[in-house]
Amino acid sequence: WYQRRVREAVVSTQSTGSFNTLQHYYITNLIEDMNFSKKFKSSVAPLFSQCGKLVANANGSKVLVRDVSTLQLLQMWVCYDTVREIAWSPDSAYLATVSGSKIQLWSMSDSVWMSCISESEGGVEGVMWSPDSRHLLVLHQYSTFITIWALEFATQMFIKNPKGSLF
Repeated sequence: WYQRRVREAVVSTQSTGSFNTLQHYYITNLIEDMNFSKKFKSSVAPLFSQCGKLVANANGSKVLVRDVSTLQLLQMWVCYDTVREIAWSPDSAYLATVSGSKIQLWSMSDSVWMSCISESEGGVEGVMWSPDSRHLLVLHQYSTFITIWALEFATQMFIKNPKGSLF
């Protein structure tokens, strides 16, 4: 109801160039009724998990995971360096963070578990999870090659000179 009224007020304002008292009343009440959360600092864009129940954000080298409905802090991890990218696995069980040439994997079910992938040849451009959440694709800087990590077996495969844009 409020959204419709605000839209009507904005459209009316665009056509007439001014607010009337009723339009001002609707917008004022809409803003007063909104329930804003407190601000959270973030150095990368916050990212919702695939299940929609969690949100992760990074502030410098800290990674914070919160419950979406309550904004309660569920996990906090410290990475080796400033986080440039975060990526949820499709099953929302793992979170990958990219900082420099290191990729750290975090488990939502075990707050102590962490795995680190160090890519020595060139920097990391981006990461992408496979649909089964058991493989991680790592695109290297300048798209020179892709490393596919099989997480269950800690093995890797390479695709040299990939064509096109994956990330």
